[in-house]
Amino acid sequence: MTASDFASNLEPYFHILTVFFFLFTATGGVVFDIFAELELGQGCWIAEYPKGCEARGDCTGNYFAWIWGGLPVLVTFVSLPVNNLRIYCYIKEALRTHSNSQSKLQAAQT
Repeated sequence: MTASDFASNLEPYFHILTVFFFLFTATGGVVFDIFAELELGQGCWIAEYPKGCEARGDCTGNYFAWIWGGLPVLVTFVSLPVNNLRIYCYIKEALRTHSNSQSKLQAAQT
């Protein structure tokens, strides 16, 4: 797939996914009253859900936290090495092509 094909076919969907994922999770958190203040430190912003679940032992807030917070982190951790490997392979191929072109040019000049 060429860069122009990628830009015209897939890139708009990536932008839409990025905007709507966070818009959906933020709206869902407000509608279902999942968000809460943190008592102290850098904890999770997902509250005990449903309210009073700690006493009953049926909290599902951790599942929301892992899906809403963990999914973007997982995608980032996977996409970083994949994209870096793609860049490395592209540059390696470009350097090899350039080197072959230079060798042919030098051979033709002699």
